[in-house]
Amino acid sequence: MYKECKPENMPPHIYATARLTLRDLLITRRDQSIVLMGRSGSGKTTNAKHVLTYYAVTAGAAHGVVTGTAV
Repeated sequence: MYKECKPENMPPHIYATARLTLRDLLITRRDQSIVLMGRSGSGKTTNAKHVLTYYAVTAGAAHGVVTGTAV
């Protein structure tokens, strides 16, 4: 659902945030950060896992295969 939509047309989502930071990293060649904040049990660890999985699959993929090479 979030793959081909403009971010401003969609509510905030962890994958959209991850996509934007990766895009900004590649365009600007400057470090990016995502700060996950919230109370205990709010899903910070789960969202961090989602972000890292997104980066591993997206940034490490070549022709649909995860290569294990760094960006």
